[in-house]
This record gives sequence, C-alpha cells and structure tokens, in this order.
Amino acid sequence: MWSLDIEKKMLELVREKEHIWDLRNELYRKKTNLRKSSFDEIAATLQDLSFNARSGPALKNRINK
Repeated sequence: MWSLDIEKKMLELVREKEHIWDLRNELYRKKTNLRKSSFDEIAATLQDLSFNARSGPALKNRINK
C-alpha cells in the first residue's frame, strides 16, 4: 500500500539527488547511467520502506505469539 509517509520519503530522496532533476547540474546531461542508478536506488529504498510498513507489525505479532 502506498502511504503519504512513503510519498514524503520519495520526495526527500529525489531532492537529495540534484543530478536527476536539476538541469543546471553538470551530471544531469552527462551521466544517464548515474541518473538511472539513482532512481533504482530510490525505488529499492521505497520498496523496503513499503514492505516494512506492511509487514512490520504483522511480523512482530507473529513473533510475539
């Protein structure tokens, strides 16, 4: 499930990597592989956060029983 918290985190992560959105950044035009890897990194982080948000309490409940 996509939550507002995950969307906020996505925006924070994208803002940190100016080379993927700032046209004035030297790496924006030169390093397309760097941009792709940055988006892949952001996606992996968001997937981890999403998975943990969905399964975290459920896993804790299963472990505590």
